Amino acid sequence: MLLKITRIIVVPLVLILTGCKHPIDCTADTGVKDRYQIGEWLVDVDAGNGSWEVQPQASENPVMSSSVCAGQSLQSPVSTANGEPLVLNFTGSFRNLPKAMDKLRWQSIKAEKPEINYDGTLSITWNMENSESVRIEFKGHDRGNLWVGIVNEENHFNAAEMRLDCPADEAFFGLGTQSTGLDLSGRRYPLWTQEQGVGKVDNDLTWPLTNRREAAYAPIGVWHSSQGYSAVIGHDSYSDIDLCSTDEGFKLRSYKLPPSFVLVKGNTLKQRLTEATEYVGRLKETPPNWVFAPWNDAAAGDAWLRETISQLRDNEIPSSVIWSEDWAGGEHTPLILKLSFNWDWDPVTYPNLPSTIDELHNKGFAFLTYFNPFVSKKGDNWSYGDDNGLFIQNSKGKTHTFIDYFFAKSTMLDLTNPNTLDWLKQSQLYAAQVTGIDGWMADFAEWLPVTSHLYSGEDPWIAHNQYPLQWQAANRAALADAHEDNNWTFFVRSGWGSINGGSPGIAPVLWAGDQNTNWTKGDGLPSVIPIGAHAGISGVPLFGSDIGGYISMPPLIPHTDKELFFRWVSLGAFSPIMRTHHGTTNCGNWMFNSDAQTIAHYKRYAEIHTLLLPFFQHLTQEAQQFGWPVLRHPVLADESHQDVWLANESLYFLGDDVLVAPVVTRRSEERKLLLPAGHWWPLFGHERMAMSQSEIAVPAATTEIPVFVKGGTILPLLAEVVDSFYGIEPEFGTDLDDIAGQFRLALYPGEEGQLRQTELEGARINGQHWPANSAQLDWSHAEWNAEPLPACEPNLTQNCYFDKGIKLIGVTQGLLIVGDAELTIEGNTVHDWIIQIAGDAWGELAKPTEYEFSKVRHDNCELIVGH
Repeated sequence: MLLKITRIIVVPLVLILTGCKHPIDCTADTGVKDRYQIGEWLVDVDAGNGSWEVQPQASENPVMSSSVCAGQSLQSPVSTANGEPLVLNFTGSFRNLPKAMDKLRWQSIKAEKPEINYDGTLSITWNMENSESVRIEFKGHDRGNLWVGIVNEENHFNAAEMRLDCPADEAFFGLGTQSTGLDLSGRRYPLWTQEQGVGKVDNDLTWPLTNRREAAYAPIGVWHSSQGYSAVIGHDSYSDIDLCSTDEGFKLRSYKLPPSFVLVKGNTLKQRLTEATEYVGRLKETPPNWVFAPWNDAAAGDAWLRETISQLRDNEIPSSVIWSEDWAGGEHTPLILKLSFNWDWDPVTYPNLPSTIDELHNKGFAFLTYFNPFVSKKGDNWSYGDDNGLFIQNSKGKTHTFIDYFFAKSTMLDLTNPNTLDWLKQSQLYAAQVTGIDGWMADFAEWLPVTSHLYSGEDPWIAHNQYPLQWQAANRAALADAHEDNNWTFFVRSGWGSINGGSPGIAPVLWAGDQNTNWTKGDGLPSVIPIGAHAGISGVPLFGSDIGGYISMPPLIPHTDKELFFRWVSLGAFSPIMRTHHGTTNCGNWMFNSDAQTIAHYKRYAEIHTLLLPFFQHLTQEAQQFGWPVLRHPVLADESHQDVWLANESLYFLGDDVLVAPVVTRRSEERKLLLPAGHWWPLFGHERMAMSQSEIAVPAATTEIPVFVKGGTILPLLAEVVDSFYGIEPEFGTDLDDIAGQFRLALYPGEEGQLRQTELEGARINGQHWPANSAQLDWSHAEWNAEPLPACEPNLTQNCYFDKGIKLIGVTQGLLIVGDAELTIEGNTVHDWIIQIAGDAWGELAKPTEYEFSKVRHDNCELIVGH
C-alpha cells in the first residue's frame, strides 16, 4: 500500500532542533512534515527544507533523522565533491584516508526548498551551487527493509556525503574489528580493509610503523545505534563513517559510489542482527568438533613440532590442532620468522611432511598450515604467474609490484582472473588431498593498491574491499572440494561486508589479527575484547586471538612475559577459538611450556575450554540459524541494560548467560565491574550473588579470570575432559567416542530457584526450587522417578548419588527430586548425566594453580637454530 499523509506538527522551537548539539535559530524548519509509507517504514519530510526522519511502522518513535541544523549553521543533509584523493600506502597501511577525502573539492547544497517526488520510492532533490542537482532516495528493499542513499545517475560527482542527526548519548556498535572501545561513538572510521601497523594510535606521527586507532583488518559495514536502528552499508567502495565526533552530526561519506545503506527491520537488536546477516551471510556448515578444541602452534621445523606434541600428550593437555605456518619454509631471524610464500611443503624444514601429518592424525591432531595471496619475486611461483598474467597489473600492463612486509619485492594474485583461481586451487587441493592438510590460516588480503589494474576491469577503489571476500571464497572452495565431509576449517583476519555479501558467510573463523605483546588499549591484550565484541555484532560467528600476542619489537614492544601469557590464556579459554601463537619469535615470547607453573596453568584452562564443547555447539547452532555470534557484545546479550554495559570496559558474553570480565591491566589482582541488578553466580562459586547495580571489585589473581553465570542457567558440559576432538588412536589418548552421550550439567539456579530450559542432543532439561547455595542440598535424599538413589561406589553402573552430585546412567527421561528441588529431563535419546551445582561441577578445575613471576624460560629454544 502506498500512503502519503500530510500532518501539521506544532512544537516549541527547542523540539524542532532535535539533533543539534547547541540551540540555534534553525529558521528553515517549517514544522510541517509530510508522511510517506514505504512498506513497513514511515518517512516524514519537511517540504520546506528536506529534513526527514524514519520510523518503523511498528515503532512509536523515529529511529533516525536528518535536519538542516548542523552545529552553528544551516546545512543540507547531503553534499558532493570531485577530485582524486592523495593516497599514501605502504605495507598495506593506508594513511588517514578520511583526511584525504576531506581535501577533495566539496561543494555545498543550497539550503532551500527541495523537490519531493513519491511513487512508492520517495526522492528528495536539492539544487547545488553550480545549478546541478543531487537527490536522496528511500525505497523498499529485500524482505521489507528500507534502502536509503544518494543517487548519482548523471555522474557529475565522484564523492558524496549524507548527514544524520546525533541525539544526546547515542551509542554505536559494530563495524567489524574495531578496537576503540565497546561504544564506537565520537570517532570517524574508514570502512576500508587495511593493515593496522605495529600498534594503533590517535595520530599519524609514526605512520607507517603504526596506524590509527580506527584502522581495521575487517571493517564490516554493519552498525547498530542505541536509538533502535541497525544498518548495512549499500556498496563495496570506499566509505568512511563519522559517528558524531563533532557537533555537525553523523556523516556517511563515500568515494566512487555514492553513500547508501539499508535499514533492517526488527523490534530488537537480535532481530535486526538476524536480518543484517541475511546480507553479510551466516555460518554455513557446522564446524568440526576439533575447531572448538585448543589449538597449538609449532612453527620451527619438524623437531620443534615433535617436541610440542610430546609436551602436550606427555602432560595430558587436551589439544586437537597443530598449526605450522612455516610448512613451506622460512627463515628465523632474531626479530621475526620470515615465511616463504611458496605453496608446497619444504622438505628441509619438514622432511616427509605427509607421513608426519598421518602420524599427527593418529595422535589426535588436525594439521593446519598457511597461505596468503602474495607472490614473492624470489619465490617458486613468480615466473609462471608473471608469464601468464595471473597477477595484478600496473598501468603499462605489467605485473604490479610493491614492497611486502619482509621488505622484499612482491605482488598479489589477481583473484578476478579465473585462470589465477584455477592455478591457486590446484596447489591448495594438492596440499589438502595429497599432503593431508586439514586447513590453514588464510592470511592478509588487505593490500590491494588503488593504482592496480585487474583482469575484470573493475575499479580498484571498488574492488579493494571485495578482495578479502574473493580470497576467502577461493580458500573455501579448495577445502570444500578436498574434504567433502566438511572436516576442515580456515581462519582469516581480513574481511568485509555489505548488502552484497560478506565474510561472515564465507570464512568460518576470524581472528583478531596481529596484536602487540603488551597491555596497551590500542593494540595489546585489552584491544582483543572490543574487536571480538564488534566483530560478533557485525555477524562474525567464531572468533579468537593469538594467545600471548604476536608483534614484539624490543625494547619498544617487549616480548610476551609470564604474566601477560597467563592473562591471555584465560581469555583464550573463554573464547570460541583457543589458539596459541609463538609470535614473531619462538625464543623471545613466553610459551605454554616455558616453566612448570605455565604448563599447569595452560593445562587447566585447556581443560576448561574442552569441557565447554556442548555449550559452544549450542551457540554455534544459534549463529547458523539466527546470525548471533558465540562471543557477544554485552548489548546484544542484554539490550535492556545498555547503560550498565557501557559503563564497563573490557567485558563480553558467551551466549546470553555467561559474562566474561578479563583482567587486562598489568599487576592487577582485582577487576572492577558493574552488573545489572539481578542474580549472578561466579562460574566456580558455590553461592548465588544478589546484585544491586553498583560497582564491585572482584578478586582476580593472575591465574584467575572473573566469569559470571546468570541465575537460572543450566550450563551443558562434557562429562569429562578428553585428549582430542579430532579422533585418536587408543594408545595415544581418549576422544569424544569414549564419552559419547555423556554430559555434565552445571546448575546455576535463579532467584526463585528456577532453571530455564536448555536442550542438548535431543534432551530438554528444566528445573525449579533449587537452592541459592550448593551446601544446602543433601544429595543422599535424591530420588529418580520416585526411586531413592544409592550411594555411588567404584564400578557401580547404575543411577546413584555422591557427595556433591548425581550420576544418571542410560536414562531417556524422568524426574529428579532432591528435597524440594526438581529437575525434569525429557527426550527419547539415551544419555548419561552428571548433575551438580555451580562450582561443584568443575571439581579440581575450580582451584587456582600457582603463579610466581619469572623471567626465566625452561623450554629448549635451540631447536629453532638453523631454520
